[in-house]
Amino acid sequence: MDRFSLKTHLLCQGFTDKKGLLGAGRRGGAGPAGLAIEVDGFLVNIPLFQGETRKSKIEIKKGNGGLKAVADGNSYYVKKIGSPNFYTKSTSDGVPMKKIALLHGRDCLATTLYQSCILLKHGMGCGFCAIETSLQADRTILEKKPAQLAEVAVEAVRDGITHMTITTGTPNLRDHGSNMLASAVAAVKKNVDFPVHVQLTPPDRRGLERLHKSGADTIGIHVESFDKEVLKTVCPGKLGFDYTGAFKEAVEVFGENQVSSIVIAGLGEDPKLMKTGFEELASIGVIPFLVPFRPLPGSLLENRQPPKPGYMKKLYIDLAHVMHESGLRMDRHRAGCVKCGACSAVDLAMDA
Repeated sequence: MDRFSLKTHLLCQGFTDKKGLLGAGRRGGAGPAGLAIEVDGFLVNIPLFQGETRKSKIEIKKGNGGLKAVADGNSYYVKKIGSPNFYTKSTSDGVPMKKIALLHGRDCLATTLYQSCILLKHGMGCGFCAIETSLQADRTILEKKPAQLAEVAVEAVRDGITHMTITTGTPNLRDHGSNMLASAVAAVKKNVDFPVHVQLTPPDRRGLERLHKSGADTIGIHVESFDKEVLKTVCPGKLGFDYTGAFKEAVEVFGENQVSSIVIAGLGEDPKLMKTGFEELASIGVIPFLVPFRPLPGSLLENRQPPKPGYMKKLYIDLAHVMHESGLRMDRHRAGCVKCGACSAVDLAMDA
């Protein structure tokens, strides 16, 4: 199995882990939960839950003093990523730092600034999202203070972390959280020198400029799906947002290769809409970051199956062609999900 196929399969179906060798991962929150590991030198965020992994033909086993992945008779070296030291520390106001932010991937500090969402409160939340489950399980706090994030960032740098993602549930529809995010970014940037990525629903031009002025290096405004029928049922609260206008203004404010949009495949979308959607984003200057749907416990879609690896491979190849044609460069995106790359196989598709 080539590396591109291997990563795609792992993203969709993970490992068969009969002996529990991988341990625990992230089981909820605002993004794709799972466990980030290195396999054959690439970084991948794998699902851990029985519903997703029971059909995986890739098995995790012990081997040569460590772990190995076995697929089609071939073995691949597996390296677990250790917990950072800041997980054992607390902020000056007594909150455990791992409730403020977490290590994502190999070297990204990640936090959800506001661990709820006004769309969810109004019955119009996204079906794939489990933003409040970690709050309900007392693994985080509702709202992170800028000073808390700054303290964690200082410790994270000592642990070798090199960039940061600050996402948020939508706290309101006035500024979509851009004010809160700008304050958080400014506090972090005042204390550490690393690039910061922000994510939010489409703000206006003033919000974009405020975020950039605060020190945000990259921005993610996530379209989720190109299929409006899917949005009606899965993300009803996002149907009325002006994504195209926000994308154009974000590229003007943040610059080339610094604006991205997560696209989730496997939500029942019309496959024909995917490539044209990739092309439309790329023509504006937005990097489409394609990920497979992953059912999260506590979400409305927790019982839906993830897409098949073969379906994802075709989409990744289509996206790789679009990226090559457009001249967009993932390796020039300074911070966040695109830089990390653990949740998508488009990086390996572009090399295939």
